[in-house]
Amino acid sequence: MAKEFNLKEVLNKVEDAVKELKENKELREQFKDEPVKALEELIGKDLPDEKVEKVIDLIEAKLEDTDVEAKLAALGDKLEDFGDDLKGKVEGFFDKFKNKK
Repeated sequence: MAKEFNLKEVLNKVEDAVKELKENKELREQFKDEPVKALEELIGKDLPDEKVEKVIDLIEAKLEDTDVEAKLAALGDKLEDFGDDLKGKVEGFFDKFKNKK
């Protein structure tokens, strides 16, 4: 008798898979090249064909969210560095006038 498809169990495994893909660059590359094979290895289940693509889409969306967060964090760091640099230049500019008095 076939085991009944359990959505909650699959979603939990998807969360685990996303975490592992975030941490393992090699595995993430495999997922990009062969998502079905990588997914089945990650969750340890042979999913019904009609569910595989939806699960892959879900994982890809979660990974893209992470990429966006990382890019925004990097942008924030660059803006902060730019602000610090600009502040230093402005202070240096006004220090030149202070020293002339």
